[in-house]
Amino acid sequence: MPVADSLQPLWLESEALPVPTIVIDPELLVAGTVATVRLRLPATAAHLTLKFWVNDLQTRSLLNGPHWLDTWVPTDQGLLETQMPVSIPPEALEIQLVAITVEPTTQRESHWTTLDCWVTHPEPLFDLPLLGDGDEFEVLL
Repeated sequence: MPVADSLQPLWLESEALPVPTIVIDPELLVAGTVATVRLRLPATAAHLTLKFWVNDLQTRSLLNGPHWLDTWVPTDQGLLETQMPVSIPPEALEIQLVAITVEPTTQRESHWTTLDCWVTHPEPLFDLPLLGDGDEFEVLL
């Protein structure tokens, strides 16, 4: 029957959903640029969705997302992978990448995966004058 062909197998209720893996090159986390985050799951016949978002760890605010990702490409390592471009704000110092697996039919969720990352800056954040040999300053206690 055509209807049966369109049904996706469910993840067994007795098994925990797989926890996603977040992969990013730390050198790509530069303020004011876009970095590509790769998200991976074990290969499975069940249709699983990934919920992904980015937090600013300094301000505790949501920077990007949440995004629902369900388009997967198989890898040579027997995994499923999807990619997500992430804009890194110019003022960001440290960000947190967060992902969870969701079984769309039952809305069951996996444990969260979080990755805390330092953001590099191409230029200094602040224009502070540097003290030279002839400069004097007073320390007040």
